[in-house]
Amino acid sequence: MSEDARRTKRGRLRALGGPLAGFGLLLTLIGAVALWVGTNAHRLITGEPATVRIIERCAEGVDTAPADSCGSEWVFPDGGTGHGEIKNPPVAVGDRIFAGDD
Repeated sequence: MSEDARRTKRGRLRALGGPLAGFGLLLTLIGAVALWVGTNAHRLITGEPATVRIIERCAEGVDTAPADSCGSEWVFPDGGTGHGEIKNPPVAVGDRIFAGDD
């Protein structure tokens, strides 16, 4: 192979290096975003373990039926808190539930 042919080949490889590096970076970024979205979507769907801190505003069922739902506050293991409605109790303060943060 002549010297000119080698230079031309190296020049082509060097010219492809920038776009290929950019494409690799783009694929890495897309993968990271997909992983982040997937993790947060899973957490939103399934909730996280939390401990019930307060129960209030229980909406009573008909006649002697138990309450249909209660307002509640809970605390996550990392110290974060959330609040919302617990459907179909019975739940007591201190019980572990799966809850989403809001």
